[in-house]
Amino acid sequence: MAEVDAGRTEVLSSAAKIIQQRRRTHIARKRFIAMREASIALQSFCRGRLACNRFVSMKTEAAALKVQRNTLRFLARKAYNTLQRSILVIQTGLHSMDAHTKFRYLKRTKAATIIQTQCRSHRASSFYKKLKTGVRVAQCQWSGRVAKRELRKLKIGINSIAVLKL
Repeated sequence: MAEVDAGRTEVLSSAAKIIQQRRRTHIARKRFIAMREASIALQSFCRGRLACNRFVSMKTEAAALKVQRNTLRFLARKAYNTLQRSILVIQTGLHSMDAHTKFRYLKRTKAATIIQTQCRSHRASSFYKKLKTGVRVAQCQWSGRVAKRELRKLKIGINSIAVLKL
């Protein structure tokens, strides 16, 4: 009986050891799974926070780039407008100087232009009068020649009539 009791005790003891071992394994597995899920949740949370921080920094960087771009555009437009106004002022000054120079030249040469105009007018008028006089003289001479021919013809006709009368 002592042997059966010792065998029973041994079987119970080994069964208790197996139960304890399996219980410890089950508890360790539960802890491992819980820790794994907790670490996954923690990693997920950390990745989420990192992604959120990265998104915020990207958003901040994009906003900074937009501000820089708009600032550079504003400065470029301001410089362009300043340059355009400067060029316009210079062009206006140059046009004014050119007009003033032309006006002074015209004012200085006005008397000479009037004298030249009067001189040309006088020459043209004198040439026209000489030409007119020349044409009249030529017409008179031509008329005189024609008249002389007619007179000769008349004289010849009178002479022939006088001869016939005789």
